[in-house]
Amino acid sequence: PVEVASAENILRPVEVASAETGAIAVACGYSHSLFLTKTGEVYSFGCNSRGQLGDGTTELRMSPVQVQTHMATAPVIAIAAGHSHSV
Repeated sequence: PVEVASAENILRPVEVASAETGAIAVACGYSHSLFLTKTGEVYSFGCNSRGQLGDGTTELRMSPVQVQTHMATAPVIAIAAGHSHSV
């Protein structure tokens, strides 16, 4: 993944994950984003003031962090994001 250098608004597309991750889906909330990999892993980044990134913190994440899904028996197959939540 590529780390964004600052928390400034970026008004152009930037690469946040390489093709090596095998991202198959993207979901965007108000100020956070998620992506799902072909192996069922979920990564999130952006604003986390309400814990919407699912990483157990409320820290701003400028680079993707893996979401702990607790779904050991089945991979995640879909993701969605709202104003300040993720599913």
